[in-house]
Amino acid sequence: MPDLSRKRTVTVKLLIKKGASIKVTAEDRWTLLHFALQNGHIEVAKLLIKKGASVIITDEDGWTPLHLALENGHIEMANLFIEEGADIAVIDKDGWTPLQSASRNRHIEVVKLLIEKGASVTVAAKNGRKSLHSASQNGRIEVVKLLLTTLCVETSKADYHSPLLADGRIDPSITDWYHSTSLFAAVRNGHSEVVELLLAAGGITIEGQDGFGRSLFWWARRTGNLRVLQLLVQHAERAGSPIPDDPAPVNATSIPFNHETDWCDACTLSIWEGCGYSCRVCGSGDFDLCVECFDGGIRCRDNSHVLVPR
Repeated sequence: MPDLSRKRTVTVKLLIKKGASIKVTAEDRWTLLHFALQNGHIEVAKLLIKKGASVIITDEDGWTPLHLALENGHIEMANLFIEEGADIAVIDKDGWTPLQSASRNRHIEVVKLLIEKGASVTVAAKNGRKSLHSASQNGRIEVVKLLLTTLCVETSKADYHSPLLADGRIDPSITDWYHSTSLFAAVRNGHSEVVELLLAAGGITIEGQDGFGRSLFWWARRTGNLRVLQLLVQHAERAGSPIPDDPAPVNATSIPFNHETDWCDACTLSIWEGCGYSCRVCGSGDFDLCVECFDGGIRCRDNSHVLVPR
């Protein structure tokens, strides 16, 4: 069987030798390096870097080749990009850092790499969510474990306004725009293992409500996840905390978490194709609300923006 990877690399090398430009970009500002990473052509990517391809150039969404390496779990390439000067703190158009984007995915090794290279676990995106929110929303149990145990270098800032606890670990009780903790994100999306881990980690209360006026127990009942509800009840009983009797709507439809769909930027629940509303300004035109949040009066942060059906 021919070595297609080697043949592909030799072909690219020949084209470059014949004068082909490595700086050409597509309409969306993707470079050859972006395409190589997206398609898993690692040897071609290495060749392009050797020939001077930029590792810091961004596409129209603010994504560098590093983002694609992280997205696809290419640890070797991610490390190479960082060594070549890629910015691990770069902000994309949605306001996400590479660590926040990586925390949504299953590639724990790239998350470890970013933290080892100095990526901050305390930086918040434009919606106020940190990497812990992202990992909790997406049910990434190993990433949540790592983030909860990471000691941050900003320990001297551990005061009332800091996202850190006194010992330098990230404070899991920090909230986003909608006054929701990472525990709310995990409960809403039915990630029982993450819920159990966050409860065991301490430093987070199960009392009170989010910005929608709903408790964790309401969300557990709303999503119909009995295991999550059981964990909350058991924790409340051990802590002597009240268990609110706030039943969810009887006509509420269970919404299973789906990594492949978009999600509501307010409540974080998955949104099916053709449902919900979008703001064409916020989040670089990628701010979505589910029907339930929209009907409940939730909007983007700028009341002058008009939301349209997705």
